[in-house]
Amino acid sequence: MTAVNNTMPQKRGRKKKNIQSVLNKHLLPFFKDLEFKDITDETIEKFKIQKLSEGYRPAGISIFLTVLQEITSRYI
Repeated sequence: MTAVNNTMPQKRGRKKKNIQSVLNKHLLPFFKDLEFKDITDETIEKFKIQKLSEGYRPAGISIFLTVLQEITSRYI
């Protein structure tokens, strides 16, 4: 997922900053060693469990997953 930074969906201003923040703080640290084809439902469940254990609410995790979906939809 390291090539994602250069090809993020084009957003403006604050929304782009928020997407970049989610990518850098949450998605890349967890998924950085995986190819897009290797991100499975099981991997996503592990991500959710980890974020819940870190104290994030389901609504916040949903936002993280929306960003992941938006990014992966460009590659799959």
